[in-house]
Amino acid sequence: MNMIGRGWLRARQVRQALGLALVGLGMLSMFPAPASATTTYANYISVSPGGTRDILVGDEMIVTGANAVVGYDAGPAPATLNVYGLLDTRAPNTPFYIGHGFNGGSLGKLTIAAGASVLNTNGNSDMYYGIKANSRGILEQSGGVQRISGYLYAGLNGGSGDLTISGGEVVCNKSLVMEAGSAEPSVVRLLGGLLEAKVSLSMGQSATYGTPILAVSGGVFRVTGRSYVGHNAGASGQWLIGGGSNICSDTIYLGYSTNTTGDLRVSGGCLDCTIIMLTYDLGRTGTMLVSGGKVVVREYLTFGSDGGNIVVEGSGEIDLTRTNGYKTSFTYGSLTNRNGGTVRWVTILGSNGDAVNFVNSNATLAVRDVASANITENLGHYSFSRITKQLDSRLALENSTNTLISGGFVLQNANGYYQSLILRDGNPRWQSGALAIQSSAALVVSNTANAVISGQVTNAGLISVADATATFDTVRTLASGSVRGATGAVLRLTGSFLNASTQGASFDLSGCDVIFTGGGAHTNAVMGVPEGGLSAANFAYGALRVEAGNDVYFTDGDGGGNKCLFVGHVDLAGSDADAVSLLHSPFDIYYQPTIREPRNAYLNNGVYALDGGGTLRPIPQPGTTILIR
Repeated sequence: MNMIGRGWLRARQVRQALGLALVGLGMLSMFPAPASATTTYANYISVSPGGTRDILVGDEMIVTGANAVVGYDAGPAPATLNVYGLLDTRAPNTPFYIGHGFNGGSLGKLTIAAGASVLNTNGNSDMYYGIKANSRGILEQSGGVQRISGYLYAGLNGGSGDLTISGGEVVCNKSLVMEAGSAEPSVVRLLGGLLEAKVSLSMGQSATYGTPILAVSGGVFRVTGRSYVGHNAGASGQWLIGGGSNICSDTIYLGYSTNTTGDLRVSGGCLDCTIIMLTYDLGRTGTMLVSGGKVVVREYLTFGSDGGNIVVEGSGEIDLTRTNGYKTSFTYGSLTNRNGGTVRWVTILGSNGDAVNFVNSNATLAVRDVASANITENLGHYSFSRITKQLDSRLALENSTNTLISGGFVLQNANGYYQSLILRDGNPRWQSGALAIQSSAALVVSNTANAVISGQVTNAGLISVADATATFDTVRTLASGSVRGATGAVLRLTGSFLNASTQGASFDLSGCDVIFTGGGAHTNAVMGVPEGGLSAANFAYGALRVEAGNDVYFTDGDGGGNKCLFVGHVDLAGSDADAVSLLHSPFDIYYQPTIREPRNAYLNNGVYALDGGGTLRPIPQPGTTILIR
């Protein structure tokens, strides 16, 4: 038994010994009856205003009558029922009221601890937190279980509910119904544990009062049926998701009936749902802000006659898993992906929307697990290419391949273009006849062992490879361009690597492997100079690998003369010194001596004459003996 349980048992034994536990007719005194661990009531449970009732560990309270009430009369302090054992309302169709304003405002409070059970499971028995004007029902549940066979009401008829669940389980067989009270809004907070409604979520039952709030920051919130945020005419609702797992197996309506307002805000955690419908018809208002976390939509986002507005920003993500991931039959509604947000299509991609206004600005459009992503083809109203791309728009292929673009594709920081192309995860592949990376634009490859970029790449901006292997045909880097490969990155060339960069401050392949593969002849234009040494600023390579059957011809990157190449590790045909013949250079190539790079031991710190007039030689070290071959 936990420490809390032992403490309550000791307190109970002391109270029994002192004879302080008294029972009044129809009213519960402050402590349970000492004669029995089971107390049965045929009708009302009531705790006087400001009073407290404890159901201790091992105790049972059984209600066999028509009602159970905590918080019956108005008072300055709540009537509180603390449950550490079992509270069971066994009669069919027996409502349980926490805060019932029979005589004006009332304040009732129920606390449920770990190991406790509150069962209201016989027939269609509802649970009410706050009913009638100015009444308020409070739940604080840190553990245990609460089982409800009917509806769970947080506020009704002017009352308000204040439910905080930090642990345990609350499960109702019907709906979670929320209505703001006449004095205070109704709030349901899920910090941990489970809150489940097996029929629906209904927020906003009446236009008379304010906006009820559902706030989920941890645990699991699950709705089997539909979710109405702003349900009945004139009402409103607000759903805040800051964490946890939120699972809705049917449609979420944001603004359902006439003049309703539904507001969904996601800043963390995950919302997994089937459909999100904004502004169901005329006179509705639906808004959705995803500033963090992820929203997964299994069918589609859709907009009604009055449209609705969705904003994705910051670290927020929306994943769409159907071809028609967003749609509307009208020219209303807007989807804005901005300031770091991500809108992602998962598994399939093709017809991706109707006439909704979709703007992407300083944000990412991503496709995941898509075998043929149509990112440029005009497919009419449903075209992926109809998305308005503003400054700093990014396209990400996540374990995906784009449909072949036979001509060229340009990355640049201008309206109508993508500034960045991102290849990550799994086996991403880019296909185009040519790819031009303009100044201030970038190709970024990360978290993949098998990224492929086909077609010639002309780089006036940035190529970045981190935690990845990227295979290119030919890469031509202009004076304004840079290439960066984080330590452990691999750059594989089936064609040539032509470097004319003057950006020594940002160019860095000093921790990267540069591999020539695929067979045949390759050209490697370089920009290093003898005085620069083995440094990133001198355009050095972490490793130069030339596979058997490949010949590499080194040239001057800008024609200015006085060039060379510094390399940490040289791997020729799997460490074969005779494969020096694969290198053809008019200038010197320097490698680390064995004392600093043991993998170069097969070269025996020798100097090797190269076809073209240059040499392959170790970087001079004090006291090193140079062998000439």
